[in-house]
Amino acid sequence: MLDSAGGAYSVTLPTALEDGVYYKFVVSEETPTGAITIAAGSAIVSLVMKDAGGNASNSTAGTQVSNLIIGTSAEKGDYINLMAAGGEWVGECLSGIDNAVTTS
Repeated sequence: MLDSAGGAYSVTLPTALEDGVYYKFVVSEETPTGAITIAAGSAIVSLVMKDAGGNASNSTAGTQVSNLIIGTSAEKGDYINLMAAGGEWVGECLSGIDNAVTTS
């Protein structure tokens, strides 16, 4: 569960990937106080993302990224599912707010 009442922070994913390892990150705070970064350490995350308007512009579209950033406009219940597969993280994200979750 993600809550940034104490300020912005990062969650670092394991770098030694074992296929099938699965994490679900759920925002538990309405409009988080600070940004929350889920960091993979290198560009090994492939993500499919949708928001309330059906916008998939933040999906990784074949380009892996290093960080997933849950911004302060995120809503309680927004989530990211990540699973290790073939030496990378693959996942999906659903958000109720356009661009509440971004990548870098």
